[in-house]
Amino acid sequence: LYLFSSGAYPRLRYGIDIYAGPTYSDPDNFIAESGLSFEASMALMPGLTLEAELRQPITVNRVEPLPNLPEGEQNYPVVRTDAVRYDNDTQLELRRFTADYVFRPNENYFGRISAGQFEQMYGGASAEILWKPSGSRIGLGAELTYARKRSPDGPFSYDDFDAFTGFISAYYEFGGEYLGQIDIGQYLAGDTGATVSLDREFGNGFRVGAYATITNMPTEDFGEGSFDKGIRFSVPASWLLGYPSRREFATT
Repeated sequence: LYLFSSGAYPRLRYGIDIYAGPTYSDPDNFIAESGLSFEASMALMPGLTLEAELRQPITVNRVEPLPNLPEGEQNYPVVRTDAVRYDNDTQLELRRFTADYVFRPNENYFGRISAGQFEQMYGGASAEILWKPSGSRIGLGAELTYARKRSPDGPFSYDDFDAFTGFISAYYEFGGEYLGQIDIGQYLAGDTGATVSLDREFGNGFRVGAYATITNMPTEDFGEGSFDKGIRFSVPASWLLGYPSRREFATT
């Protein structure tokens, strides 16, 4: 259920939703939780938006006892494998709290500046610029992010880990609803490499795709799976809800 305020600015959107899903970290210690999600978005002026998401877990199914947390290799910190730390209780969570400013320097360029708590595990600041002429199949972009690891102990507390990530990206529209993308740069663990992905977006809004990431991190340091790869898909909310909506349900 989502409600909207009347008028142009400031414009408030808020609502409540149900969520359910797993935590992908250690395949030997599967965790799944479900609960209620409270979301709010306020457009303060053209391009400037504040967004927040609170989650109240109701059920948490987990392996008992909790697994030993990974300690990380000598040259690479643990950046995602300890996700189990963040889904271990039923306390109210501040999942996301951000300020985003999107702008258009000229006809062919688009920009974004963001700051806050980006997601469950990381907060920080980020900036992105995209070149994409309307009549071109090609798009080029660059993104720089400072990320600091959040602590599961409080909504604004942090662990002793931070990092810079940066990417140069190229996009190409192949036709037939296919879109290719390559991102080259530095990842959270300090490793460098590239991600290649291919997605198909159907006329009804459904999307499906796959990606693979290869970096200079040795496979023995990466651990389970040797390198990062996956498939992803998203379903437009309007198809499920029966009324117009820009929201989507996505998973990887």
